[in-house]
Amino acid sequence: MPSARLAGLELSIIASINVDDVDQKRYAAVEFLEYVSRIKARRGTDISPYIGLAKQGNRIHALQIFSPPEIVEQLSEIPDRSRKELIQTVNSLGQEFGLFLIKQFLKGGFSNLPDSGVFEDMQRSMLCQFAGNIEVVLSFCWRRGTKNGEFMTHVIVSIFRYFILCSRKSKQLMITA
Repeated sequence: MPSARLAGLELSIIASINVDDVDQKRYAAVEFLEYVSRIKARRGTDISPYIGLAKQGNRIHALQIFSPPEIVEQLSEIPDRSRKELIQTVNSLGQEFGLFLIKQFLKGGFSNLPDSGVFEDMQRSMLCQFAGNIEVVLSFCWRRGTKNGEFMTHVIVSIFRYFILCSRKSKQLMITA
């Protein structure tokens, strides 16, 4: 599960060091910095790239973008060259999708905090549907000709399964109706 949240990203702690060790045990500090240098070098080809350092209490943590362990494990079975190409494609599409969302937000007239929450929920639900993380059945009941000649329509929405990988509260959510 994610350990932190920064600017809308779910993050995991990948390494930490005690602040006192930085001053007293130089070998520990050097080892930690070498590790951070190695993971920084992999940022463009890692499913969970390094983000930065954060201090919490008496510890310094190295942070990376959270990825579910089952996805990381499946990716480790793919040859390096194919995995690197996939990650670069995902990064490129992520950038384009981010710009698309900004354009949709501006086009839709969303301008305040409650509107942005509605916008996020709409986009997240569309993404869940596209990814197959939501199963919805729509039922329509249409009656012709009421007393005053108008049409009557009933819409029934049944959500059978809904799974969010990363939610605002950093928890997995599963609803079954």
